[in-house]
Amino acid sequence: MSTKEWIYRSNTQYETTLFQEVSSDDDNVNTATLSIENPAKFSVSYSENNNSSAMGHLIVEIPVSVLDEMAIAWCKQRKLQGALGGPVGQEWGSPDADYK
Repeated sequence: MSTKEWIYRSNTQYETTLFQEVSSDDDNVNTATLSIENPAKFSVSYSENNNSSAMGHLIVEIPVSVLDEMAIAWCKQRKLQGALGGPVGQEWGSPDADYK
């Protein structure tokens, strides 16, 4: 059985969410899923590379303020603030900080 572990949900017209499917069998090493409703602009294309395998390309535009919020939420969720050279306590960047 799996559940969605929400990492980020926007409150904008674009309804951008970031989550992971978490099952009781693994340690949350699965992929992250990004969902964007009504993106400002997007394109999907496929092409073949030299060894005849298909390659997909997805481009999506979202407001930078939404990406900023999502990036901060992701870093907190993954406890990456130390890897970014940031503080490690209750300061800004900590998963426990109240940064909005």
